[in-house]
Amino acid sequence: MAGQYISTQTTKTFSYLYSGARRELEAAEQTVQGQFYRVMNCLILQAFTVEAYLNHLVEGPEEHGMELVFKKTRPNVWEKYAAIANALQIKPIKLVEAYPHVAAILEFRNNLAHGRTESISINKIIDAHEAPLKAPDDQFPNWMNFCGIENARMGLSNVRELIERLHEKAGLGKYPLNSLGGGMSSFKLKP
Repeated sequence: MAGQYISTQTTKTFSYLYSGARRELEAAEQTVQGQFYRVMNCLILQAFTVEAYLNHLVEGPEEHGMELVFKKTRPNVWEKYAAIANALQIKPIKLVEAYPHVAAILEFRNNLAHGRTESISINKIIDAHEAPLKAPDDQFPNWMNFCGIENARMGLSNVRELIERLHEKAGLGKYPLNSLGGGMSSFKLKP
């Protein structure tokens, strides 16, 4: 017996990324072993969440009625946020001013994505009683120093706040991160 199958499935990539970031933070809070890498993953997923959500507004299936204007055919995350904020009349328009911690997470991601091997030298006199048990923070690249659990916690909160604010202001509802998507299917038997 044959039939016609028709289906539409919507997958909210930004929600999956946010959920992954939240789970990485939960795992990082459970144990010190591997915590640095869990926090690093959490922060990377947060950056991807922001970018995926902005892509959702720019290219996604939901009708929001925004007139988005870009100077380039492939705008970066900063330009996407500025265009969306401008269309929604949100001030300030620059992401770094509106959500400085989210901007820092995006810079963190960029530093990793375009990373280079670094050698950082320090030379200072310290008291023998202050001899470090590990290398001091100023001997590591900024991205490594950013991998703190507090940055991950604050980032998760700020990313949620940014997305919920844009979503509601665009007239799309209040809680976009509470759904991973959904779909509809039908099957009709052929006579």
